[in-house]
Amino acid sequence: ESDVGGRLAILESTNILPIPFANPTSFTVEGDIAIKATYFEGSSEHALKLSVSPEGSGEVSQAGTYTHGTEVQILATPGLGYRFTGWSGGAVRDASSASTFINLGSDESLTANFELNQITMDEGQIGWIYSSWFGFYKRDAEGWLFSLSHGWVFPVGDTDASVFFYSREGYWYWTSSTVYPHIYSIEQGWLYYSAEASSPIASYFFDYTSQNWVIYEPMSFNPR
Repeated sequence: ESDVGGRLAILESTNILPIPFANPTSFTVEGDIAIKATYFEGSSEHALKLSVSPEGSGEVSQAGTYTHGTEVQILATPGLGYRFTGWSGGAVRDASSASTFINLGSDESLTANFELNQITMDEGQIGWIYSSWFGFYKRDAEGWLFSLSHGWVFPVGDTDASVFFYSREGYWYWTSSTVYPHIYSIEQGWLYYSAEASSPIASYFFDYTSQNWVIYEPMSFNPR
């Protein structure tokens, strides 16, 4: 009310205590404060269960039993050919982060979700990435990929179900996660890439139009 004087400030517990469930805890006194300790019936320990989806797509760590109010740092590590997409099933601090925290006020069951790496996605990574069908590749700042099998290519498309490639030599190709290592060349027609026959000296493709094997430059979509 006006002309009364002073100031009334209503604070939530999270504004006073950094971790409301922690015992013991600490806080900074900035005026008169009333704090109520709440007790509950039951176990003072809680189980943290962690799982992955789909099965075999990665690993999780720090599952176990913890004292009520414990802040636990959990970690999701993707398996070869997968990427982390987020946590589900509980109130974690940051569900989109592979390494995040959760305060245990009760039993919790969390799932780390992964999906297959797609070469059409911008992973924002500088190091080597593994695609379950395209193999190892690196991405530069401009979107070009360097594939261990096919050299420098630029993928065009939003999904691995249909991917056009443009090579630095000026050739266009099409493939997908379901038809690879079959590759369609705009200039030549259907090709089959043989990883078994290829070597650091030459890359081998079977040309279905001519019914012959053709030799490409090593780690390249550039025919000799």
